[in-house]
Amino acid sequence: MSSSVHATAVFRRDTEQLVTGMILSELNGQVITGPGWGKSVMGYRMGLQVFGEAGNLFFECSPTTPPERIEGHEDPVAYFERGELIKVVERTPYDEKVRFCTLDEAWRLNEISFDQLVQAIQRVHGVQPVFFGNSNFVVKSGRTAALLDRFAMNYLPSLVMDETSLHEVVRNRNFKDTDFNLPDAETVDAVRSAPYTDKALDAIDALLASLFELTAGTPFAKQVNPRRVDQWTRLLFRTGTYYAQTNAFEIVPNEAAAMLKFAMPVTSADEYAEWGKIASAVLDRFSVMLENFRAQAYTSFQKVLQQGNANDRVAYMAALGQVSADAMHELEQYGDDPRCKELQSEITQWFSLAAQGKSF
Repeated sequence: MSSSVHATAVFRRDTEQLVTGMILSELNGQVITGPGWGKSVMGYRMGLQVFGEAGNLFFECSPTTPPERIEGHEDPVAYFERGELIKVVERTPYDEKVRFCTLDEAWRLNEISFDQLVQAIQRVHGVQPVFFGNSNFVVKSGRTAALLDRFAMNYLPSLVMDETSLHEVVRNRNFKDTDFNLPDAETVDAVRSAPYTDKALDAIDALLASLFELTAGTPFAKQVNPRRVDQWTRLLFRTGTYYAQTNAFEIVPNEAAAMLKFAMPVTSADEYAEWGKIASAVLDRFSVMLENFRAQAYTSFQKVLQQGNANDRVAYMAALGQVSADAMHELEQYGDDPRCKELQSEITQWFSLAAQGKSF
């Protein structure tokens, strides 16, 4: 067998990750790939696994789909027999028993039904399901911008079949089974009901400030609006609560921060890849910042020890002190992160040793 990338396993893993973020955070999402990767079946079976038959709806979208299939229809019996106007919404996206709705081929609807769908998937009031869209393409225009913006999470991978995936599909077809790595409904409800905490919001605020800075000056900056920031906050808090097993986390778990790679309304695999680079940089940025401060402090410490003249040592002590002050100020926003405390302790020790003219 080939050692190339296992495409079906990667696609399954990433789709599980996407849906985990969606159902915990009550955010709509979509998967856009070429045909044949199992998007439709996976969507249906993931919803079935977590929410059961009554809570799962597979909704087929086509150019002939009438708006009544989306918004429901008037009950003729109630009208003609009792003169009542009652809308029947059972097994439509407006059915409040439905908790997960797969929009199969979401971008193929006719214009009237398309406009109705825009209203259905992000309602101002009432209970609504999480919508999982799939398609082979995205229609990008001024008319479709509203629907695209309502898909808070987007997965547009560039997939190429490989030999390992071929053997797996032939033998196991496990990209279509029902044993998915997803939280159950009880866990989903518990995470959704957890109240926001100041500690968690402080951690999210610091992380999103870094993301905002990284996004500035890129084409994605135009997509950052109050709704997007609210979506990011909800995503990080809910998935952070799930992975940290507490709603009072002081550091956003890496598994939660990794969800940001989906959190931009992209329309092509290239855009998805570019946004992924920005989102993944947030994960590494904190560690890089700590190492930069550590390197600056250690360099200053070594220079103090190399000085034979007392006046020169004082000058380099001042430089070491400034590095320490800058680091402490910058790291204040990360609160009680143990990595910050460790670095602060190291720099304080170096300063003390430098003042005594001692090495380790």
